Amino acid sequence: MGLESATYISDLVTTNPTASDPKSAGDDHLRLIKSTLQNTFAQGSYTPTIAGAANYTTGSVAANSFNYTRIDDYVLVMGVCAVTPTATGYCNFTLTLPIASTLGTYDLIGSFVVSAPTSLLQGICLRHSSGTKIDMAFYATATSSQNCFINLMYKVI
Repeated sequence: MGLESATYISDLVTTNPTASDPKSAGDDHLRLIKSTLQNTFAQGSYTPTIAGAANYTTGSVAANSFNYTRIDDYVLVMGVCAVTPTATGYCNFTLTLPIASTLGTYDLIGSFVVSAPTSLLQGICLRHSSGTKIDMAFYATATSSQNCFINLMYKVI
């Protein structure tokens, strides 16, 4: 039996290697297992780009202030950014994703908390048609800079 090909743990064939496989192929099997583990459980930090869409003037993100963990086809993203609304009311901005995905209607699960001057507000994360970013929306109660504590999960398609 030759070396199988796999990208994720779920692609590995549990009956390989067979007893008849040459022992010299053992190191190839170990490298394949390492590669599938790294692909299945990828993680890192990144600096997303923030752009305004509605009722928004500026946004900032500290370098590498967002972390992500990919488990198979799902990515968990956590981080903090600051946004400044132009007026009270509905505020919308976009945030880039660490791993691109063609998000469907129900493939993004997430919310975030906005630290407003006098209270905490909840925001929602919506899919964006680009596949490389998401729409973030909340109701601003002030025009000063507000921290957004983001925690979301999406599927890589």
